[in-house]
Amino acid sequence: MRTAIVTDIHGSMRGLEKVLEDQAKEGCERLICLGDLVSGGMEDEEVVAYFRDNQLPVTQGNHDLDDAEFYSDAARDYLRALPPRIVEGDVVYTHITPRDASDRGLACPYEARNAFAESSQRLAFVGHLHAPVIWSATNDDPQAARYCSFTLNKPRRLSLDDRFIIIVGAVAYARDMVEKIKYAIHDDAESTVEMRALDGPMIRTRWFL
Repeated sequence: MRTAIVTDIHGSMRGLEKVLEDQAKEGCERLICLGDLVSGGMEDEEVVAYFRDNQLPVTQGNHDLDDAEFYSDAARDYLRALPPRIVEGDVVYTHITPRDASDRGLACPYEARNAFAESSQRLAFVGHLHAPVIWSATNDDPQAARYCSFTLNKPRRLSLDDRFIIIVGAVAYARDMVEKIKYAIHDDAESTVEMRALDGPMIRTRWFL
């Protein structure tokens, strides 16, 4: 199955629409969101309504929880009821980290190693960082995860003998100096992940988590 994984939309319905167009062209069979539907853009309610009305799987981001009070009753109730994670066998989808009872992000190899040590799934798809990163559990340094290189818009194989944390780039507010709309495609049959980068109406960099 080819799964499109999107995160950190932050009220950019136009950015989300670009993702929806691209994932359809790429033959994705479903869409999962890792959270932060709201806060920052002008179309928060529209983004919430899209995921709610289409009954799509979404995990709760920190802004979905912390800022829910600023939206309509229907949006607020929806955002507050989102689950912190979705687990499918050896794959977990979540916003900040697969670790239990932790809100530490995964920007460094040491925190990524902690996340591997305190979770069990082979693959973890994570948002929050606003920049695409792949960490591997296999490393000569037992205290750190290994950074895995990749090329935007090209599939990268995920070894079946290793574990990975895949941090998905954001629809809004890129933080990797490549100011494009980003999402990921996971092909479980091929055991690949592709970090997609699209031209389009991106909400520009804003330094918040």
